[in-house]
Amino acid sequence: MLEIFSPENRCDNQLNKLYIENYSNTEFVSEADVYSYMSKVHDFLIKYRNFDFDCMIYEDNHDAKNLHIRTWKNHISELINELYNTFIHGNLFSVAAMTRTLIECFVYYSILVWPGNEQLVHHWYICNLCCLRKNDDNVRDMIQKYCQINHLSFKEMWNTYSNDPRNKRWLRQIIPSGQLDFEAYCKYLGDTQIYEDYQSACSFVHGQDLAAKTLPFTFYSSICYRFDMMMVYIFRTIRLFPLNDTLENQITDLENELISVSEKYLR
Repeated sequence: MLEIFSPENRCDNQLNKLYIENYSNTEFVSEADVYSYMSKVHDFLIKYRNFDFDCMIYEDNHDAKNLHIRTWKNHISELINELYNTFIHGNLFSVAAMTRTLIECFVYYSILVWPGNEQLVHHWYICNLCCLRKNDDNVRDMIQKYCQINHLSFKEMWNTYSNDPRNKRWLRQIIPSGQLDFEAYCKYLGDTQIYEDYQSACSFVHGQDLAAKTLPFTFYSSICYRFDMMMVYIFRTIRLFPLNDTLENQITDLENELISVSEKYLR
């Protein structure tokens, strides 16, 4: 079991010896205005990490929906922190790939909390449980108990998801016909720009793409494009969860400053 003796932020300088720096990728972050901006983002992410999220969600913290919300929030927070650190260290291929993951999280969670989809999170949870270990009696019992507690039809849920190994089957609740693909999910949200951004990020995930192989980070403009997309989806995703006024105002200020910083380097 991992035991943390000190929760304070401490850097092990010995790890610097193992780091292989690509100066051409970190030069952009070292620009005075970019560095200043990322310092503010750093302070914001520290405050967000320490934010008492539980006080902002619904009355019963042990309600199944709240537990799922907390699961998504914790996962996305870790993803954002790692994405931030990855950019600071100039690992730009990883930044693009992780931004793709963040866009996926943004879309799927947006669908889960979309008005009228209050029961969808139960379908997401049960569908994924069935895909993990559908032939395990313990999983069956777990789902049966979950349905009982949350006033769901176990027979209906089990028949719907136990015989279909696809972990996106739950999306049939909102897209009853047609292809289940990421473009369809973005169309459901009414935002075609999300899919365009997603496709752009995919170039750095799929090994055959030419775009990721022809000097993708030679110019500041190409680095700034990835930087801007990363920050936009960090803020959009964080805003899916409850925030206090202080954090909300900080995001607004950071979004406004991002526009001016990006305009300078995207010319």
